[in-house]
Amino acid sequence: MNAKFKNLSLAPSSPGGGGSEPDIDVHCFQSLYHKDHSVLSLAATEYYIFCGTQGSCIHVWGAQDFLPRTVLRGHTGSVFALTLDTAHNILYSGSGDGTVRAWDTQTLTCQFVLHSGPNVGDILSLAYCPEFDTLFMGCQNTSIQWFSPSAIDANPKSSGELESISQNSKFFDSATSQTFALDLDPSVEHYMVYDQHIQPHSHYGHVYALTLGTLPSSDAVVLFSGSGDGQVKLWTVQADGIKPLRSLKGEIANIFSMTLSEGLLFCGCQDGAIKIWDLETYHIMWVLKAHTDDVLSLTSNQQNLISASADGTIKIWDKNFECLHTLAAHEGIILTIATANGYLVSGGSDQVVKFWDIPSHIATVSPSPLPPLYRHAMLATLERWVAYPSISGNPRYQQDCRRAARFLKTLMEQLGAESYLVPGAYGHNPLVFGKFMVSGHTSPLHSPTQDPPPSPVAPTVLVYGHYDVFSVDEDLWDSPPFQMSGRNGYIYGRGVTDDKGPILAMLYAVHELLQERSLPVNVCFLIEGEEENGSIGLKEAVASVREAVGQPDVVLLSNSYWMGEELPCLTYGLRGSIQATVNVIGKRQQDVHSGVSGGAVAEPLQIMLKLLANLADSEGKVTAIPGFQTDVLPVSDREKQYYQEIINRTEAEPPSVEQAQQRIQGLMSRWRYPALTVHKVEVSGPHNNDSIIPHTAQASVSMRIVPNQSMEAITRLFTNHLETLFAAQNTDCELKIEIRKQANWWLGDTTNWYFKAAEKAVEKHWGTKPIYIREGGTIGSVPWLESFFAASAVNIPLGQSSDQAHLCNERIRLKNLLVGKDVIKDFFRSFGDTV
Repeated sequence: MNAKFKNLSLAPSSPGGGGSEPDIDVHCFQSLYHKDHSVLSLAATEYYIFCGTQGSCIHVWGAQDFLPRTVLRGHTGSVFALTLDTAHNILYSGSGDGTVRAWDTQTLTCQFVLHSGPNVGDILSLAYCPEFDTLFMGCQNTSIQWFSPSAIDANPKSSGELESISQNSKFFDSATSQTFALDLDPSVEHYMVYDQHIQPHSHYGHVYALTLGTLPSSDAVVLFSGSGDGQVKLWTVQADGIKPLRSLKGEIANIFSMTLSEGLLFCGCQDGAIKIWDLETYHIMWVLKAHTDDVLSLTSNQQNLISASADGTIKIWDKNFECLHTLAAHEGIILTIATANGYLVSGGSDQVVKFWDIPSHIATVSPSPLPPLYRHAMLATLERWVAYPSISGNPRYQQDCRRAARFLKTLMEQLGAESYLVPGAYGHNPLVFGKFMVSGHTSPLHSPTQDPPPSPVAPTVLVYGHYDVFSVDEDLWDSPPFQMSGRNGYIYGRGVTDDKGPILAMLYAVHELLQERSLPVNVCFLIEGEEENGSIGLKEAVASVREAVGQPDVVLLSNSYWMGEELPCLTYGLRGSIQATVNVIGKRQQDVHSGVSGGAVAEPLQIMLKLLANLADSEGKVTAIPGFQTDVLPVSDREKQYYQEIINRTEAEPPSVEQAQQRIQGLMSRWRYPALTVHKVEVSGPHNNDSIIPHTAQASVSMRIVPNQSMEAITRLFTNHLETLFAAQNTDCELKIEIRKQANWWLGDTTNWYFKAAEKAVEKHWGTKPIYIREGGTIGSVPWLESFFAASAVNIPLGQSSDQAHLCNERIRLKNLLVGKDVIKDFFRSFGDTV
């Protein structure tokens, strides 16, 4: 492992009772980053994750896709506490400005502001009691205060009245007690906590923790409060407030957190201890030396306790108080944890919120569960597949490539396919073949240019992709490239977007239809392992399974990207590529000194520069090679409409006619016109010697070709032109031209039934029609597969333009992968709609 990633692994075990920890699977699958401010509090609903920060804001993230939604503003102090009233869809936030704000968790708007009693300082803890519709507040000034929204006995206070009870006292004038500020929005009501709803001096220290529950001997609701004085106090909750019930006194040590489970009260304390009180005997039954620093947050269920500490670790304990697992969770103080339907969520001073996937028997109960999206088998499978560094073209990774191929083969078999490995070229990676069959279902075989007529034979979709990945430079990555990680709604890792993620999206789309007994097509997968290495051996491997594939109706791939970040696209064209090496070789077989031979010998580099200067202009447009542009397909009216739609839907403001034309010409130059690029020039001899005349010069050149240019014709024109230029030099040097690789262009028929089916599926799941785009890159296997199988191809990109394919920090947005699977699923399903 690269040295920069050594600290990303789990911390060593240190169970409370000694011995080694059991091996359980707990790992972080998504991280949300907040700039500049610590995460102090957390709450979650089905749709949103709320993060209270030191910077007075509440950041809202989507619980479905982990993408930022909005920022709730209004507080002027740190947001120390969050709690939910799920029955009324309200989030309460307690702040260092002495106020509580009530937010609608559906509209994400502030409903009212509650001003606490005088000289309260920070509101450090909150607890909501649904039985009495009462919110309790633990305060810096040692008081406990409460408020019942359903029992408001006075009108909202005016700004003038509220100014008279400013919370900014000299005693609590600190960095966290911010200047009192009024919300001037007239739609937001303001309320006050009256003296009769205040329990003053409830403790001899700040009230850091509140929790609600019952005692083993009674069903009455009890409020538990923990303080900096080291005491826990029990209060009976009644309709008119709270009454003292009992005090639990231990050693004087700050109590920062509390949780209840099965008649036990757990208290997270200063210096890393967890005190466990028996609520039947009211005695401390156990003290866990849990952490090396303050225990700032706790959560529990009937089986497990989870603790988080200022030492940066999270520990999971069993019912016998043995440590099951220790996580080195944050690079700083862990300030808050919460649980939700199989997830553990943590936030800390490193300004990060992390989501941990924990086993179901450990997952604690939360009143506001998050949907178990990450438990989607596709994502767990992708994480395992990314772990194989299947880099093609490098012998060092050949066994990893083969392991990645076997992994995919086994997966296909488990999901219901017939699958096997197909040998590729000697010394290269195999192709993975898989076939999912539909039985007893009829669906159309049809011409690609008209609506499909009925046929007694189910059609076949051929899915193409590749499991090999591009090489990596770990020093440029922010996380290990072959260890999938999640950040701010994206998943990172080599291959997540090119092309392992999209392959699994297509594979699981088929599997889900099989599970639903609604797969109307046969689906064959041809997944090669040499795409990043020129698809060596692909043609021979595909030919060997020609009979097993049968006659496909369409070739489906997802191996490109949107042109932006938000508008879905369908790719209908790719340029081809011809790669060549040009060598100019001097008569002398060795380099010579320019001071001795300069002016007396032919110089291969000078000749090379003259040849290259007469190939294309400074922008790569090929105007100098006779006949090069002759067969370029004219721009059709339909294509012009596509370009105009791109301008109309991607420009923030309508451009002028001239600006629109400039943009369209730029896109055409990138996508649908040919180009020639000189990539590099190398010479013989040492590179740091400025006084020699090299005896050889070598240039790497590529040409991007487009419909309807012929690879053979363009190769011949290029070669003839160079030979003509070279002959005019009248030199004794030698010219050698090597054509290294050739791949043809591809142009799909956007009017056919398959593209229309893809368009309909995209619009259904993204809520907008896709834009039709072309790309300047090349996937040579696509036109070859079309020709070999006499079938049209459709390219449905899943990722965004910022996915960083082939670059460091390759990623794909989680939402794109999951929605993309549903798009592919509906594309397959559409074959049955015409029956």
